[in-house]
Amino acid sequence: MGHPTIADIRSELATSGRALVVVGTGITLAATAGTPAGALASWDGLLRHGIEHATHFGRRSEAWASTLRSRLDPPGLGAFIAVAAEVCSALGAPAGGEYGRWLELTVGSFRANRLKELEALRDLGLPLATTNYDGLLEEITGLAAATWQDNAPFEDLMHGKPPRAILHLHGHWQRPDSVIFDPAAYQRAAPVIQRLLQTLRLTHTLLFIGCGTGLADPNWSNLLLWSRNVLAGSRYRHFRLCRAEELPDLELQHPPEERLFPVAYGTVFADLSPFLRQLQPPPRLRHLRIPAPSYCFGRDKEVESLVAAMCAQNPSPVAVLGPPGAGKTTVTLVALRHPRVAAHFGDRRYFVHCVAATSRGLLLNALAMALQLELAPSIEATDLEERIVAHLAGSPALLVFDNAETPWENGSSGFESLVSDLATSLPSLAIVASLRGSERPIGPAWQDPISLGLLAPEPARRTFLAVAGEAYAGDLLLDRLLAEVGNLPLALVLLGSQAEGVPLSGLWNRWQQERTGLLQRAGGGTPSNDLELSISLSLRSPRLTPRALRLAALLSLLPEGMAAVDLHALEPDTGEDSAARLHKVGLAVPYDPRHRLFSPIREVLARTLPPEPEDRERLLAHYYALAELGESLGTERGSATVERLAPELGNLEALLIPALDGPYPESALAAVLPLVELARFTGVLPEVLFDHALLAARRGSSPQGLAQCLSHLADLSLDRSELNVARQRYEEALSLFGRANNLLGEANCIKGLGDTALRRSEYDAACFYYEKALSLYCRIGGALGEANCIRSLGDISLALSDHDTASARYDEALSLFRRVGSFLGEASCIRRIGDVALRRADHQSARNFYEKALPLFRRVGHLLGEATCIKGLGDIALGCYDHDAANAHYEESLSLFRRLGNLLGEANCLLCLGDIALCLSDEAASLRLFEQALHVYQRIPQPFAIGWTHCRLARLAHTDPERQGHHVQSARSAWESIHRLDLVAGLDQEFFTR
Repeated sequence: MGHPTIADIRSELATSGRALVVVGTGITLAATAGTPAGALASWDGLLRHGIEHATHFGRRSEAWASTLRSRLDPPGLGAFIAVAAEVCSALGAPAGGEYGRWLELTVGSFRANRLKELEALRDLGLPLATTNYDGLLEEITGLAAATWQDNAPFEDLMHGKPPRAILHLHGHWQRPDSVIFDPAAYQRAAPVIQRLLQTLRLTHTLLFIGCGTGLADPNWSNLLLWSRNVLAGSRYRHFRLCRAEELPDLELQHPPEERLFPVAYGTVFADLSPFLRQLQPPPRLRHLRIPAPSYCFGRDKEVESLVAAMCAQNPSPVAVLGPPGAGKTTVTLVALRHPRVAAHFGDRRYFVHCVAATSRGLLLNALAMALQLELAPSIEATDLEERIVAHLAGSPALLVFDNAETPWENGSSGFESLVSDLATSLPSLAIVASLRGSERPIGPAWQDPISLGLLAPEPARRTFLAVAGEAYAGDLLLDRLLAEVGNLPLALVLLGSQAEGVPLSGLWNRWQQERTGLLQRAGGGTPSNDLELSISLSLRSPRLTPRALRLAALLSLLPEGMAAVDLHALEPDTGEDSAARLHKVGLAVPYDPRHRLFSPIREVLARTLPPEPEDRERLLAHYYALAELGESLGTERGSATVERLAPELGNLEALLIPALDGPYPESALAAVLPLVELARFTGVLPEVLFDHALLAARRGSSPQGLAQCLSHLADLSLDRSELNVARQRYEEALSLFGRANNLLGEANCIKGLGDTALRRSEYDAACFYYEKALSLYCRIGGALGEANCIRSLGDISLALSDHDTASARYDEALSLFRRVGSFLGEASCIRRIGDVALRRADHQSARNFYEKALPLFRRVGHLLGEATCIKGLGDIALGCYDHDAANAHYEESLSLFRRLGNLLGEANCLLCLGDIALCLSDEAASLRLFEQALHVYQRIPQPFAIGWTHCRLARLAHTDPERQGHHVQSARSAWESIHRLDLVAGLDQEFFTR
């Protein structure tokens, strides 16, 4: 007798009437070759990864790993099973979370790189079973996954029903407890699997494809032994495909009594696909396969809602809405392949491509193609529609109209009437339509839409890393880069495809140069692989008017979007209608009080849809005027100004930087200076903007303009405890103001130098500067500057514990501030009078003053004053031994100081929190807080505070004389650096004897 041939297989399939294809590891190895996961498709690769995974996460030692690796050389089935036992134990199989995570990272990550063999298997039209754990067969067929734990799919197979699932005989990665990988799993599942395999052996012709050493594992070897003993005289044959060179060995391996016959499909693996094609049944109509979805993370809730809508008993049409690139197609495809959907509809699931269906007739053709109905020129539209309805009638069916905005926008009544007719005629028909934008068609009673937006940060990371590879997971640039593309799924996939094989720093540099032009793969050409092309489809929507496109061009310049009040000012007549249209086509973020484009969409429009010159000038003039509101900070309108301007900082930065870098920066410079005050009041610091402003001022021809810029930026540096920078800027501005004979500018800079000296505890120098500035203010009638100097002289007196002089100066300054109407000055004096009361231990008076100043600071929007008052209330609570209240106040003020970048306030709060911890005998927390405070004080620097912090640290080091002595000497050195040791003489001794 010769070797069995393809004719023998055909004959057996025809005779038995029932067949089952068993797919082995060889198919997965071939399909994933050349992908990052390809090395994991073999037993050896998967086991080695499991060893590394267990070692990396600390579950086993490196010595354990080395021992197991050595047992895999040379490889063999016995070694594989033994090592699998160790790996599964280390990962907590079968129910351990790390075991499930490992399966997801390995087998669950497989994606086919070679489709020929998978497609040929699909097109055999036979039920498919597999010993593999992956989902490659599900992706190519659109069927669900079933394991040996599921009875219904096996019962359907025995009764000859069409397959609705891929049968995973050794389990599936999504159900870790079903995976047969180690001896314990074999033993646990053996009774069930042996009964299943024996039943299949009796009822079906088995065709093994891509099965190598897997047939020697305990399950299959026991089945073959049973076959030899029980069915040696069977008239039916089963087949194992192999290469020609493998045939002699396999014929020896499978004796005739097994009734399993090897058949050579060719000399190389590439011969398998043509061989399988010859086994296909005669040509017949088959529905188009469901496309494989892209990566889908963070959409579980939306997928589940869509699955429930699809499988409802009396389904109503449902729309999946969202902007271009949000993953509407992906979500519908994932739902279309969901096990519940596959079980409910079987092969009556149809995916209709509508992107080219610009008329009802073309839509009917697209639908007929999805249903695999024959098309002919002679078929009338009404006849075709009747055939479609007839085909969909009878049993439940599911239609997904992808890119349904095309037929809807090009003939809304035609699309809407077709959906209405289908929904009315076929109550069991489930209809899903994915559309760009936030607007549903009318017609039938649509369900509430499923709306997709941007991904949350973690799913966005997973999407990018799924494409680019896990090697980028720890890169510090990753989150910044993902934020740049706005966490839009399509943008993430395209960006990930550009990342493979290059450092993320290189990708970041390319992004800075190319922006959204980078977001394409394979040369672009389709909406699914070119973001700009995808967005351009929305720009061509008939729902957009010319005025809406002009508004879109303006919004592309505004990363923070446009407030409703600004829209009304800029587009009083058509603004609301234009904005609504942008929302409807999915370009603008829905449910946002500001009119804002999605981030990557804004980037695309900035490149491809520049605004008209007159529109741009009008926009700039409006926002320049808006920036000038910052001049009211510190007045009664200050809080409202902060509320109005804070959301616009990103917009102002985006508009002002190009203007500052241009040939005529004067208007932009004038708009920047009030924003410096906004940064001082709120802590929101657009540093790049201020850097550009200073460079523009230095390029300009006006020394006085440069002086104004330097003076404002020096004030900001002072508030942020950048004392050296502040002093340099004040001195440079002072020289420029002096040359311009600007006495007010000179006085302000001299007063700023006094403030810098005061922050350094250089009281003599500070007093000199304040007296000099005060003389200038009096000379020019600058009452506000005069009041500020008097208050600052009071600060010196307070620092030197001259409480009476401090109080007198604060009272004098308060009167002046009230006379000129400065709410900020008034609040600051009241707060300082509270400081005096606190120093005198008059806690009730201090609390009254702080509580009086606090609403004034909030009224003018001054966070620094607010933070200082709250800290003062904490000092009062600490003095009254109310540690809980003190801790709460210090934590609140610490948050505000950090928001403002005020290092001195931050360090003071840390020091006080350390004092509370010390009072509560929590020395570990106290030590940590004092060391944090010392680090911040040293950045300023603040010698007095540094000295007192060292004293506190010395107290904690009382059991270590050497460390205690170090801290005492460090305290003395800090105080000596400012020649004020006389003020603290003996205080260190007093500190240790309290």
